[in-house]
Amino acid sequence: MNLLAYSGFINAFLVFLIGVFVYFKGRKHQENRVFCFLCLSIVWWQTSYGFWQLATNVEESLFFLKLLMIGSVFSAVFLYHLTLVLLNLVEKNKKILIGAYLITFSLLSLIFSPLFILETKIFYFYPYWPIAGIGATLNMAFGFVWAIFSIFLLAKNYFRLTGERKYQIGYFLLALFIAAVGGTFNLPQWYGIELYPYGNFIIFLFPLIIAFAILRYHLFDIRIILTELLVGIMGILLLVLPLIVPTNELKILATVLFLLFCIFGYLLIKTTHEQIQKREELERAYNELKELDETKTMFLSIASHQLRTPLSAMKGYLSMVLSGDYGVKIEGQVKEFLEKVYQSNERLINLVNDLLDITRLQMGKLQLNSQPVQIEEIVQSVVDEFSEPARQKIFLLFLKNHLRPCLRLM
Repeated sequence: MNLLAYSGFINAFLVFLIGVFVYFKGRKHQENRVFCFLCLSIVWWQTSYGFWQLATNVEESLFFLKLLMIGSVFSAVFLYHLTLVLLNLVEKNKKILIGAYLITFSLLSLIFSPLFILETKIFYFYPYWPIAGIGATLNMAFGFVWAIFSIFLLAKNYFRLTGERKYQIGYFLLALFIAAVGGTFNLPQWYGIELYPYGNFIIFLFPLIIAFAILRYHLFDIRIILTELLVGIMGILLLVLPLIVPTNELKILATVLFLLFCIFGYLLIKTTHEQIQKREELERAYNELKELDETKTMFLSIASHQLRTPLSAMKGYLSMVLSGDYGVKIEGQVKEFLEKVYQSNERLINLVNDLLDITRLQMGKLQLNSQPVQIEEIVQSVVDEFSEPARQKIFLLFLKNHLRPCLRLM
């Protein structure tokens, strides 16, 4: 078996695992389902590629080559469909998408027509390499059109979006770049250019990167993804190992290794899940506290506004009474009491304004307005505010210090 046949079968196996993994990680999401179909088309394509490389005559080679082309063309359409789902453009481009699938099915007739392949030639070690006819050229051109259209839509939205969606689209563009590199090495041979098809050795990276973008976007932790993939692949390899080793002793050893790996793999996945679950619980608790803090800030803002309105009205009425605007002159002790009420009202208004400043500061809306002030006025306002409480406290201390000895004597 040559290396290209190995690459086809290995790619098919890896892509199948990736597609199944992504599907069961989020089968309710449309992009996961479409991605699964994309992986199945690549599995079809790469499996046909492997059997094509194993063909022993022209008829067998052409049969698997036609199956290969079916998988590659459908891969391009599924990629376009996945791009529309990712960008929420399915409804807007529904007619174009339906047209793409209809054209794909109509082009299948060209694959099974005499126009598909002109001839076959010897290429390196393989004697049945095809030379593309009009049918193969139209099918490949059709696939390239949808791939380029997908790249255009992704690049257009990449520069428009921000945050997690932008990173996701970036991974899609990286996957398409890898696919383009693979196509650069795999396409020339169809037209008689002798270039070894190295691109087939990296095909599995294309769906792998898209799978990472899909799962990462839906908040699956990458450590869980890599752990489960690694454990799954190693488990399958160890499961196959007892079947291919030559002696019974090695079979027993391989079986024991497989059982031990299953135990430790299960513990590893379980531990990783528990760690991620604890981290997610902490993140949820943090988000809840953040929401409560925002609610508190909003309440303080609303309450401060509601308190300032009646206090401002009280200040206005007291100011007019004290200034004699109502035609009644206030003098003596009544005026002194009203002035104290006015000052207390002023202090309440200042406290409410401070609360509003705090809420603006927490919301990032506080604007500083620097201007000159009179220090004497600030000091005098502080003295006026605390003079009466100070006099009351001094009087209470006086009573306490002078009455306590009298009470003891009694």
